Amino acid sequence: MGPGESDSSVVVVVRLGGTRGSGRVFQVLQLLGIAADTTPAEQDLVPADGLGFRIGRERIAEVMLALEGAGFPEVKAYEGLPEA
Repeated sequence: MGPGESDSSVVVVVRLGGTRGSGRVFQVLQLLGIAADTTPAEQDLVPADGLGFRIGRERIAEVMLALEGAGFPEVKAYEGLPEA
């Protein structure tokens, strides 16, 4: 990314908790047609019982609503973080 350019992605952090696992998060993303992978750069933001991944900024609202609707009550998004 060069000077004056903005990052077009957002880091999403989901607290898994209980019996909901990371597999369920990826199922929700797959239903939305989104392929997301975790990377080490995001893991600094993630609690021990959580999962972090990067998605395009234009999809953030639908991802957060879908994850909350699937039973993940703690979903956060962070903008402006450099990619690894």
